[in-house]
Amino acid sequence: MKNERAAAATEAAKPQAQQSPVLLPQKLPNPTGSEAAVQEIPLNLIQDSSLVGITSMWQIDLVATGDQTAWTPMYVMAFDELKDLPRLETRVANASIDDTLQKYQRRWVCPQNIGAITITGVKGGTAGVVSFKSTSGRIGTFNIASQAWSFTP
Repeated sequence: MKNERAAAATEAAKPQAQQSPVLLPQKLPNPTGSEAAVQEIPLNLIQDSSLVGITSMWQIDLVATGDQTAWTPMYVMAFDELKDLPRLETRVANASIDDTLQKYQRRWVCPQNIGAITITGVKGGTAGVVSFKSTSGRIGTFNIASQAWSFTP
């Protein structure tokens, strides 16, 4: 009995290894509501020195991070002329820290010199259609999926 107590006391004095639960990243449900809505971003809220020459910016969708545990905004932006031609770009927040988001970083130079363009609307999210007007009075669209520009006379 004495040996049993001594063995029990020795066992109780040993540090106990704690099993930590394994935490696996949880995939997030698809976003809904205003956070996922297409919306214009006021230029006075933009504080990014890489956006010199920006004329308008719209959040067009939310895209999943590489591990699909978070959503990050995707934007389409219009810029003043690049060598006399305006351009549109898509960018994603956090792309510099998540390489899987780089595929959303795109640039399209307008095939016509129509002056600076300003985005007037976006429909269809990441594969949608961007409507714009130009300082020369031209209006048009750009289809992100087909990468096609169209202009009204």
